[in-house]
Amino acid sequence: VQNDGPVSNYLTFTSEGTTTLSLSNEGGNAPVLYYSTDRVKWTRWDYSAITFTSQSPLYMYGDNPDGFSKSAEQYSTFAATGADFGIEGSIMTLISGDEAVTAIPGMYCFQSLFLDCTKLITAPELPATTLMPYCYQEMFSGCSGLTSIPALPATKLMSYCYSDMFAYCNGLTTVPDLPATTTMPAGCYRRMFFNAKALVDAPALPATSLGPNCYQQMFSGCSSLETAPALPATRLESACYNEMFAHCLSLTVAPALPATTLARYCYEKMFSGCSNLTTAPALPATTLAERCYLSMFSDCSVLTTAPALPATTLAQNCYALMFSGCSSLTSAPELPATTLSSYCYYQMFSGCNSLTSAPELPATTLVSYCYQQMFQGCSSLTSAPTLPATILAQYCYELMFYGCSSLSYVKCLATNIGAANCLRSWLTNVSATGTFVKAAGMNDWPRNSSGIPEGWTVQDAQ
Repeated sequence: VQNDGPVSNYLTFTSEGTTTLSLSNEGGNAPVLYYSTDRVKWTRWDYSAITFTSQSPLYMYGDNPDGFSKSAEQYSTFAATGADFGIEGSIMTLISGDEAVTAIPGMYCFQSLFLDCTKLITAPELPATTLMPYCYQEMFSGCSGLTSIPALPATKLMSYCYSDMFAYCNGLTTVPDLPATTTMPAGCYRRMFFNAKALVDAPALPATSLGPNCYQQMFSGCSSLETAPALPATRLESACYNEMFAHCLSLTVAPALPATTLARYCYEKMFSGCSNLTTAPALPATTLAERCYLSMFSDCSVLTTAPALPATTLAQNCYALMFSGCSSLTSAPELPATTLSSYCYYQMFSGCNSLTSAPELPATTLVSYCYQQMFQGCSSLTSAPTLPATILAQYCYELMFYGCSSLSYVKCLATNIGAANCLRSWLTNVSATGTFVKAAGMNDWPRNSSGIPEGWTVQDAQ
């Protein structure tokens, strides 16, 4: 099929040498596209390979009023071999070449459009100001030749609209403003710049009310990122900041986190693997949620000081692995909580081999797994905190001080140690000699690493 005559809106593909372009259609997707080499004669594309050169650009438009792609399973992807190439013009010309379309017509509209197109070095304009769910998902993911991206003027976002849009764009150094200021919908920026290793600066993120997963892994793996944006939000949702800056190796300072009421998974792994992070933000929240701080600073190997943790009532896994692998951490924050939950302190300081003193643990009612592996591998710890609980819960102290090779003093006032695995290997590989203070009249302690180490002296508490 051939159309003759002028077309008002089209994309211009320009090669730096000779480029061969093809289109992969998944799930039976079949967009209507026309191409030309002179902008006069237009041929409907049958998706066979097209070659264009530096002297002879390729022009293209579409007629796809319902969107270029139809669903997560029905989408089309441009692929190219040969020389690097760039695209000029508005991406909306793939919807219509006859009129200037500004509104994205449907969900998934441009999903995966240039996925893994490593030859693309200049991206087309993206003029839409109101987006649709998943409309740009994975649009330029893996486009490692991109060093900059077009303006993103959208102010009304939808769920997962930018998800993975520039993931693995390893040549990307700067990004444009993100002007949306209203509530962030679910997943809107999820993994947007995931593993964009050359990215140095992050755009402003002014929203104060967040949706589930909205910033999840947004900059995770951006190993050159030096400065984090301000995060003023006080209303959080599930997983909103999950792994947002994980493995940002150049990040030295974390942004302020003013929220006082947290949501499930909200800060999980937020700075995990930030091996040059020297300063942690204040964490004023007193209302916690499941896994809210899980692995938040794990493997932040130069972090020396932990923020205050004022909560007195804990949630499941809330502090689990929070400072695991923080090998420069020398002191722990106070832990005033008296109401615990399962796994609340699980591996909280495991591998903190510079930690010389442990915080007090005032809770007298324990729950299953609450302190499991809490100080495992803290090889500089010489004295354990007083453990005032008289009745132990299953797995509560399991492996709690495993590998604390300098530990030589423990005071444990338990009188009921019959719960399953409550003391399993809790004092394995500690100092060969030491002092164990027990409750007077408590004679049920075994003499091994799952009780009192054999070489230690035993005393009754006064």
